[in-house]
Amino acid sequence: MRDIDHAEEEARRWKKGGDNPQELWLDSRAKKLLTALKQFGKHPSPELQRFLRPQEVLIARLNEHAVSHQERLLIGQKLAEFSDPRPGVGVNDGVPDIVWIEIHGGQVKLEGVDYIFDLKRFYMAKFPVTNAQFEAFLNAQDGYDNGEWWKDIEQSHGREQSKWQEANCPRETVSWYDAVAFCRWLSAKTGTNIRLPTE
Repeated sequence: MRDIDHAEEEARRWKKGGDNPQELWLDSRAKKLLTALKQFGKHPSPELQRFLRPQEVLIARLNEHAVSHQERLLIGQKLAEFSDPRPGVGVNDGVPDIVWIEIHGGQVKLEGVDYIFDLKRFYMAKFPVTNAQFEAFLNAQDGYDNGEWWKDIEQSHGREQSKWQEANCPRETVSWYDAVAFCRWLSAKTGTNIRLPTE
């Protein structure tokens, strides 16, 4: 009970202080208190609820133009810790949740090329593939180790670790071959034709 009262006080202080992401608890501590609330049959106040599950507040902060790059980084890290709910960065039922944006067709002239290309409408992922999304490919039974995705390309040997560990960070240390195999796997999963962009 004392921990709950203490948390309520911290939640009020957090809101009053402008929702500073540095003052949030660790997700593990927040989950522990949520479990205690459930055991005691207590309902958290609105202030405590937003403190223990701060994703909505943090996402709203990201939409403020005055937020510094350093604070954006911290907010992103906190969102990863508390499970980032934003569309386009996670996984649904084992399949990467990609948000697509429409690129209108038209005529395109490339620099140094004496030819005008007619470009059909297509869609491109709005965000880079995240660690969580690429991990879904690595861990799926029909994913990375399935030879079907590596036909006519060189299969990578070993799985490189990403320098950024947060689930919602862009996945890097991925070869072109890895990216092609990922697209082939995702195409089969979604029943669409997904590939890397060309020039």
